[in-house]
Amino acid sequence: SFTTAVTPPGAFNKVSPVNGATGQSTSPTLTWSTSTGAASYEYCYDTTNDNACTTWTSNGTSTSKRCSW
Repeated sequence: SFTTAVTPPGAFNKVSPVNGATGQSTSPTLTWSTSTGAASYEYCYDTTNDNACTTWTSNGTSTSKRCSW
């Protein structure tokens, strides 16, 4: 018998915009730091301010995304 272990990707940080930022464009660029061991990234944003994010979008290996809503 044997067991396997999957190491989760490392932590990452949101770079911009900063929390609580005001006067932001309606087409902001979201950026975040890399995560050791991550093969790709996904993003989701909550447009109803209910802390629920159900639709995740693949962003490949890029650590930024220009949004337009």
